[in-house]
Amino acid sequence: MRVWAYFVTVWPIFLVAAENDPRRNPWKQDRFAISFWVDPMVPPERFDAEYQRVAEANFTVLLGGFGAKDPSTVTSQIAAATKNGLKAIPNICNGKCANISGAWGFQISDEPNVSQFNSVAKLVADAKAVGQMAFVNLLPNYATPKQLGADTYEDYLLAYMKTVKPNMLSVDHYPAFDDPTRQPSNRTKKGYILNLLALREVSLSVKPNIPFWNFFNAMPFNQVSQYDVSEAELRWQAYTSLAIGSKGVMYFCYWTPPGAGFLRGQAIMTPTPGNPPNIADQSPGHKYPIVQRINSKLRVFGDWLLDTVSSSVVQTSGIATTPLIQLPWTSINGSSAGPYSEFMLGCYDNNRTILLVNQDSNHPALATVGMAPRNEEMMEVDPSSGKLVPPKDDSPFLPGFQIALLPGDGRLFTWTS
Repeated sequence: MRVWAYFVTVWPIFLVAAENDPRRNPWKQDRFAISFWVDPMVPPERFDAEYQRVAEANFTVLLGGFGAKDPSTVTSQIAAATKNGLKAIPNICNGKCANISGAWGFQISDEPNVSQFNSVAKLVADAKAVGQMAFVNLLPNYATPKQLGADTYEDYLLAYMKTVKPNMLSVDHYPAFDDPTRQPSNRTKKGYILNLLALREVSLSVKPNIPFWNFFNAMPFNQVSQYDVSEAELRWQAYTSLAIGSKGVMYFCYWTPPGAGFLRGQAIMTPTPGNPPNIADQSPGHKYPIVQRINSKLRVFGDWLLDTVSSSVVQTSGIATTPLIQLPWTSINGSSAGPYSEFMLGCYDNNRTILLVNQDSNHPALATVGMAPRNEEMMEVDPSSGKLVPPKDDSPFLPGFQIALLPGDGRLFTWTS
């Protein structure tokens, strides 16, 4: 048995609270972000129909960059996204689109290294000055020091915070799950967790806290990740992110992009067959209903947790009962079949709310939890309505309280008087 507990620590360089004064950083996230890379690559007259389909898949944010790249098309993109209930984060067009109204924020840079931080900082400052979110997506923790422009990943994040002074954080990390060729790198499930923990630490170390989001893998691409993902692995990535404190998750990719690295397809949308296939005419692939289901529950849990603060992240594994410290549950163990069970507990609001995630992305699990005597009552957040409901023991023949979880799935509990 092993237990990892991650608590908030402060890196010394983050004595920058004064520079994050709310008067200079007015943007505030008002919904849980569910988005993607590669927005529909269609002409503006088709934005409305395509964005309606995006909204029907329970996405909440349209991240641009592909379908609109100049002030005219960006203006149309914002209008169509707003009409369909989506927040828009369009391309900033190298600064030319920064003054267009109606955007939630602007996409400024993807995977910059340290040498690019000064130029990124200027565009971030421009967006912040008019109350908009400045979206910059950072390199993952499996990038090399040469790619980062820094000796370590910690140095990279510290340099970013010091130079850019962002009002949100984002990273892309694509775990290869069981691919043994990826084990020497951080492109593993453990590496994914460590990457998000690093952003969590940064986001909580400034005052006021800033949210972090993350991309995860939804299709095979390049020689870097020829591994496709199952519905359970999509769930694992999404709920693990939420447990660690992410305020937004993004799929890679929604629209199948052109290029030799994407010949296998399998994005959420699929090109019309032809010679060549029609990139501008795509329809929902087999992952569309999968993503629709996952996003439906994510919207409920994400909005419930949006204004809460991550207080601790606890990961347990093993067949023995794991003692829990300062939590409403005194212990947890796995009653499922198999050699061991592994759970992550994402704790919020001084540990009064817990998102329990099955860390096995291949098998269901049955968690047995021990209850601490409390004056408060344990309630579960219903994933359909968002209402609090009395939790049900999923295996009442066994001692203790049982919580059943699908592979990679999560359930949300809170304690209330």
